[in-house]
Amino acid sequence: MKKQLAKFAQAAVLGFAITFTLNACEEKAGGGGGKLLETITDQSSTRKFEYDKQNRIVKIDDKTITYADNLITVGNRKFAINGKTITADGESFTINGDGYIVIPPGSGCDGCEFFVYKDGNLTADNSGQGIGYEYDNKKSPFSGCTSPKWLMQILLGDVSASKNNVVKSDHENATYTYKYEYDSDGFPVKVTETAQYEESNETKTTRYAYRGEPQTATAPAEQPAEKASGGIKTVKIGSQTWMAENLNIETGNSRCYKDEEANCKKYGRLYDYETAIKACPSGWKLPSKDEWNKLLTAAGGEKTAGKKLKSKSGWANGTDDFGFSALPGGLVEFDGDGGGTFEAIGSQAALWTATAYAESDFEAYGLRISNDDDSVSSSAIQNKGELLSVRCIQN
Repeated sequence: MKKQLAKFAQAAVLGFAITFTLNACEEKAGGGGGKLLETITDQSSTRKFEYDKQNRIVKIDDKTITYADNLITVGNRKFAINGKTITADGESFTINGDGYIVIPPGSGCDGCEFFVYKDGNLTADNSGQGIGYEYDNKKSPFSGCTSPKWLMQILLGDVSASKNNVVKSDHENATYTYKYEYDSDGFPVKVTETAQYEESNETKTTRYAYRGEPQTATAPAEQPAEKASGGIKTVKIGSQTWMAENLNIETGNSRCYKDEEANCKKYGRLYDYETAIKACPSGWKLPSKDEWNKLLTAAGGEKTAGKKLKSKSGWANGTDDFGFSALPGGLVEFDGDGGGTFEAIGSQAALWTATAYAESDFEAYGLRISNDDDSVSSSAIQNKGELLSVRCIQN
């Protein structure tokens, strides 16, 4: 679902991928003074919600949502409703009788069921990513929201319209678990999310505040690329802070593509593995395979992250949704005789991970992004003698 809905959600509201914890509204079960979710705060951002008298979402941050017969407008985008078919920007998706999305936009699938629901919860994503979900039996903060369920899924993520709270989800690169704290009415006020990767874990906390109740402190909003101390251009994506440009420090076994300084200025230098491990300046490091995978997950998954992380120029399909600005800097391929050949400038980005390949002392994992391909992989096996680009992550 993330693959097919990413373009819709991104253009419609938020500008970057978000997880299910950034949800919308709740009318307290049983009626009588509906309980509406007003803010959701995590370590990097706060989302604010406004509603009409029918408890429908009418504003998320600075994006306005309006409702009319068979038409819902989000910002400057229009969603036309024709029975169980919703159309926007020339693409359509299908909903079931309960209003949940079953066939996403751009799937090219007629009559198949990509998304499986049980008892009001999305339990499986069969769109190729094989995502599965498990739930508790508690109230979700959005189970009574009167906005259409499909709209909540488009705006706020896969499981935002589910009846209960996700306690576990399995994704391409990680397994996520969630632990909740509830208020006296049984609504979540805090969730701790733990992402379990191959080599490490990462935890973050999200807080829910409801209208008329104490608000949590507002976290600083996620910032686009900016200059940090020392003139380093940086960007924060999810919980990670990355350099927003390839490393260009002359050290060890490193070269400009075809030894032309203009290529170093545009694409950064190319480094062999042993040099890359030590090349990042103080306070920075070469990212591990797991750390790259966290970035790819934050960018929507391997199948679409390539397009979103590419710079807008230099590629056939780059959108640079997060300010990461990956460039097709090419590489020097190892020829086995101590030399190498320059390859793929203008058509491919090849970047080192810090993770060595366990089955060989001479190889390590790299990240590959190719022209005319939306996907990206952190599982490319590279000879350590090859020269690849370096993108540093903050310690």
